[in-house]
Amino acid sequence: MAVKKDHNMIAGRRLKILSLFVLIVPQIVDAAEQTSREIWETLLINWFPMLLLIGVWIYFMRNMRKQSGKWQSWGGEEINQHLENIEQSLERIAKALEKK
Repeated sequence: MAVKKDHNMIAGRRLKILSLFVLIVPQIVDAAEQTSREIWETLLINWFPMLLLIGVWIYFMRNMRKQSGKWQSWGGEEINQHLENIEQSLERIAKALEKK
């Protein structure tokens, strides 16, 4: 009889443990899914601005490569005129210094 009571107590404990396991495991799985979702959302929110900046930088670099000679030729006439003015001024200064 004592053996039967011990067996019933063990079976009852196993049933309690099993029922707790059945109740707790889905909550753990839901928590794990929610945590993984939160991790992806956090990574996306934190890294989105940096990825956006990298994308814009790549876009501009590709456009600069396509227009490699155009940006240098812009304003070329004004620059050449300015350099000529500087050259003339330096020549006048040199002539003035030679006279002294």
